[in-house]
Amino acid sequence: MHTKKAFAIKNREDIDQVFSANSVADIFDRLSKKDTAWSKETLDSLKKVSPTSLQITFEQIRQGAKLSFAKCFQLEYQLTQHLCSVLRTSLKPFLNPLLFLII
Repeated sequence: MHTKKAFAIKNREDIDQVFSANSVADIFDRLSKKDTAWSKETLDSLKKVSPTSLQITFEQIRQGAKLSFAKCFQLEYQLTQHLCSVLRTSLKPFLNPLLFLII
C-alpha cells in the first residue's frame, strides 16, 4: 500500500477529529493540543501558507460538501473570477509603474 495512503488510513480518526473543526482557528487549536509528529508537522505547514488562502479554502470545502459536482465547479469559477477582480484592482497601482519600467 502507498505510504501516504497507509498513513491516512492509520490516522483517519485524528485527521477527522482535527479537520472537522468549525474554523481554521479551531483546526490550529486542535493541532496544537495534539502531541504527535503528524500534528506538529501539519501545524508548521499550515502556518507557512497564506492565512487568507486557508480561510478561502476552508470555506470552499465546507460549501462544496453540500453541493453537486456541477455546482462545485460553478462555485470554483465564481471564486476565481472574484479573486482575479480583487487582485487586479488591488495590484493596479503597483503594476502600472512596473509596466512602464519594462517597456
